[in-house]
Parts: sequence; structure tokens; C-alpha cells
Amino acid sequence: MGHSLLGVLSLFLLNTLLSCGHTEYAELTFEPNSTTLYSGEHVNFTCHMREANVSEWYYEFKWNDKPLVSIPSTNVLRIPELTPDRNGDYQCIAHHNSSEENKRSNRATLSVSAHKPRATVRASRTSIPVAGTLTLTCSVEESAGWSYDWFTRSPDDDETAIATNPVQNSISISHGGIYWCRGRRTNSDFFSEKSHVHHIEKTLSNRSFVMLQHNWTQIFSGETISVRCEIQGGGDTQWEYEWRTTSSHQPVTGTNTAPTHSEYRLGTASVFHSGEYWCKARADLYSSTEWSDAFQLRVTPNKPRPRLTADNTTITGKGSLALICSVDNAAEWRYDWFRRTSASSAAQIIRYNETDDEISISEEGIYNCRGRRGDTTFFTEDSNLVTIEKRVSHKSSVALQPDWSLIFSGEMITVRCEVPADVLTEWEYEWRKPNSNTVPTRNEYRIVNASSSDSGNYRCLAKDKKNLYNTTEWSDVVTLIVSAAAPQPVVTVSPSWLTPGASVTLTCGVQHPTAGWRFYWYRVDLISSYEDPRCQQTFPNWMMDMHIPDKYSYELLPGSNGGTEQNSYVIQGQTKSAGYACRAGRGDPVFYTEYSEPKWVWSGDSYSSVSLTVSPDTVQHYFDDFVHLTCSRGKL
Repeated sequence: MGHSLLGVLSLFLLNTLLSCGHTEYAELTFEPNSTTLYSGEHVNFTCHMREANVSEWYYEFKWNDKPLVSIPSTNVLRIPELTPDRNGDYQCIAHHNSSEENKRSNRATLSVSAHKPRATVRASRTSIPVAGTLTLTCSVEESAGWSYDWFTRSPDDDETAIATNPVQNSISISHGGIYWCRGRRTNSDFFSEKSHVHHIEKTLSNRSFVMLQHNWTQIFSGETISVRCEIQGGGDTQWEYEWRTTSSHQPVTGTNTAPTHSEYRLGTASVFHSGEYWCKARADLYSSTEWSDAFQLRVTPNKPRPRLTADNTTITGKGSLALICSVDNAAEWRYDWFRRTSASSAAQIIRYNETDDEISISEEGIYNCRGRRGDTTFFTEDSNLVTIEKRVSHKSSVALQPDWSLIFSGEMITVRCEVPADVLTEWEYEWRKPNSNTVPTRNEYRIVNASSSDSGNYRCLAKDKKNLYNTTEWSDVVTLIVSAAAPQPVVTVSPSWLTPGASVTLTCGVQHPTAGWRFYWYRVDLISSYEDPRCQQTFPNWMMDMHIPDKYSYELLPGSNGGTEQNSYVIQGQTKSAGYACRAGRGDPVFYTEYSEPKWVWSGDSYSSVSLTVSPDTVQHYFDDFVHLTCSRGKL
């Protein structure tokens, strides 16, 4: 009884609710099924009945609780062209044909945008790898209900649709080109705006390399250079090129110099061109090689300077010698050669653009060289100068006047450079000598007051005044010795003891007696201590062994005023004892030696009375005692 009553109450409540029309047995849907629709597209609303026959009902559609249209008999409402003012809530109400029963649907909120959406293309990578593919994805502002159309454009600007209305939003491509897409409402003719174009490149299998136009090891500031892009296996393809660099200079514009060509002309190089360079080549707008490896360019700020060397600096007779122009990486240079005939003359080019860095010459002069880069106008600095002399067949000789190889301090001598008399050339002279404070250019020079600094070897050569690099050979060495001490002659007498009236022969011995000496003869008188009171001295005992030299007066013997050539002198009729000395002299003015030590000739009938007196006259003297010495003699 209780269960029957509960069932009756339930049926009553359900019938009441249905009669009041508040039970939602209707469902409102719309196509396209997107929360956001766009101005211009259409929408279809459908009112679905639950557990009821659709034909038994007629339908009312409301927009923001306002009747949208007159009540139709169909459950579908089409709005052919949406506008932004159609935003809001939509609902349908189903009314039963034979009763007052009605059913309300859910509310469907519709958002209408004033602007068409734009499709967006994304690529899975930046370019298509060699023998690979790339994926493109199309999306429309993250909204649903779209299919997709894909387009491409060839280099000739022909637009081609490559896929239309696929549901999948991605495609795989293997060719470079320009790609874009658009969205299409499923089962509709409403389209999104087209996406922006996406440039896709295909990487070719060819490799690119950057190389210097001239394969030079080092680049110098000021030379004109270019780098080239070489394509491995490029064949006959008409390539266009792209360049990039880390240097601060950009490509020079103009014919054949723009960076779309294989040659990147840098113009006049500077250190600002130093940096890395890359290139790649295009077969068309959408297919290219990979970027090359980096090419490192270094520009040296200063020009190189060659070094000129010679295997000899003198050409003898009809001979020749080799000149070598040295610069780093010699094979990368050609060589210009220059010659001057004098230090003040202009250089004349004698060889031009030579491939060899060595030449053979047979003429005297001043030479230099320079390097040039192939056939360009870029040159190195000029090399150092090398002076080449040419020896004539004649040889100079050095002569001393007087011809003395040993002279003494204070003497005068003339040194001469002599050339064979049959040579009529007007000469200038060059000397090599010990004392180089002055460098004479005449054939002789005079040493007026010789000193030890003038000792040494003397050589000379003669130079043609009209061509100073045309010379004789160097003379042989002549050695001059200057002695600081004057020679000390030695006189001998014969006999030392003579018979009164006999003759006495004096002989004067001197070093190198044939070296221009003349001999002077003297009678010597002793200046005794008693004749000169100043010679009388008192000495302490410890000085008793001192040698006290005698003093002499010298009287020139007859016939020797101008000296004698012979080194002997005869005195006739000698009767008395006497002392004699000599000395030698030479040159003009005369240079004299020291006096010789006197020698004595003793006559048999004359006796010398010479006595020494010591005071105090004691046998023994002691250290620190004072003694007085007196020497006396009679006249000879």
C-alpha cells in the first residue's frame, strides 16, 4: 500500500513539471562548432529533442531572451551572415503541436568577431636539409572547426594550390619556395585571411669555399685584393652568391663587385678588412648551398721591405757577380731592379717584372730592388742600397817618401798612392790607414809630426773621377812603424891608445844605418864638478852607490856641418887624449838622434890627473853619515 502511494506521487510531480514546460528535454547546437565566429560567416542552429519525435513540435528561437524570428516549424535556424552585434546567448523552445507542452533548451553563447582571422604558418626548421624534408603547420588563432588550404609560388611567380581542404593542419615539403596557407570553415565557403608568406630554402649538396683571388700567404695594407666563392661540383649552374663578414668593411658596389657575385672585391686593403668571411651560392631564390667554412683574412699594416745582398761587392776585370732580392714568400712576388751611377744620380730601372729574385751584373754602380705583386701595381718598399765597384786591370801601390818603414816620433814622412803612369784616367783616391780622423782623397798626404798612432798598415785604391765605382785594385799593404823613442847611436874609436901624431878613426853605429841617415861628429869636453860649484854635493852615506852622470859640452868637428854620408870619420895627427861622440840626422827639416855616449882616445905622452877627494877622509863610514865628494883633473 505504501509503495503504490509513492509511485502515484512521483508520476504526479513529473506530469506537473512537464505541464509547466520547465524540463529541458531540448538541446541547442550550432555549426560551426566554435566559441568564436567571425563577421561574414553563417551559422546553423539546431534544436534537438530528447525522447520525442521532432515532427510533433514547432520551434521558437530566442536571442538574449528576445524572439529571434517568427516561429518556424523546423528545428533548424540559419543565420546567413553574422555581424558583431549578434553576440549573446541563444536558446530554443519546442512547443508541442497538440498540447500546451513546451520544452526549453540550454543556452548557447555565441561570440562574433568583427575581423576575419589570419592563418599562421610555422616551420619545423629553417631550411630543408640535403635529401630531407621539412614540416609546415597552419593554425587559425587557436580556434577549431577549420580545414586548411596550402599554396606555393614558383620563382616565376606562378601561384599553385598544393593541398585544399585537408583536415590535418600540417604538410611535409621537400622543395624550397614561398609557402602560405589559409583556413576554411569545414563544409563552408568562409575562409580566413591568408597567412604571411614563408620563405623556405632547400640546402643543396654542393659545398662552397672562400678563397683569395690570388693565393697569397700574406696580405699587406694598400694592395687591391678580392676573395672568391668557389662551388664544388657547380657545373654550368648560374649561381648567385651571398656574403657575410666580421670585418668592418662592406662590399664595394658597382659592376661585378656586388655581393651577389662570386667575387667579393675589397678594393684597397687596410687592417679594417681583417676578419672572417663566409659565402654561399644560390641556384634560385629558394635553393642554396650551406654557408662555407670561415675564411680568416689578416691584413698586415706595413709594406714589406726586401733585403738586397751580393755574393761580392767588387767586380774584377770582365767578371760578374750575383745580386739577390730577398722577401718572405718569394714565389708570390716579381722583381724590379734599379741602378744608380752615383749617389746623387736618379735610379734607372734595369730589369722589370722579373720572376727570378736573383740577377747577374757586370757593371759597377749603386743597386736596389723592390717586389711587386704579380701584374698589379702594388710594390714593396725599396730595398737597402748595395754599392758595387769594378776593378780595372791596374793595381795601386803605396810608397813612402822617404822610403823608411821605421820612423821615430816627431819625424815627417809622406805617404803616396801611385797608379801606373800609362793610365790616363783622372783619379780620386781612397785610403785605409790606422789614423782615420781624416780621409784624404788625394794621392798623397803628409805626416808632419809622426806619433805612435800613425803606426800600422796603409792601403789605397784609385777611383775614376767620372765614375767613382770604377776603381783600381787595392794596393798591397805597406806597414809603417813609428817608434816613440829616438835611436841611441854608439860611437867607437880606433885605436883607443895612440902614438902622438897617428890618425884616429871614429865609427857611428845606428839602427838601420842605410835608412837616409847622415852622421855628425863631435869633440866632447867633460864639465867637471870643480868647474861647476853646483856639482859639489854632500850626500848621506846610504847614497854613496848612486850614479851621478857627467855633463859634457859638444863641439862639431870640421867637415861635418851638414853631416857625412859615411858612418865613419878620420882624424889626422891626433896628439893629445880627447873624447868624441856622434849623432845621426835625416829628413828636411832634420830629425836628430840622441848624442852617443862619449868615447876617449888616450895619447901616450899625456897623462890625466884626475882625483877624487872624500871628506871626511876616513876608512869607514856609517849609515846616515854625510860625505863630501870632490872630483878634479888637469887640462888634457
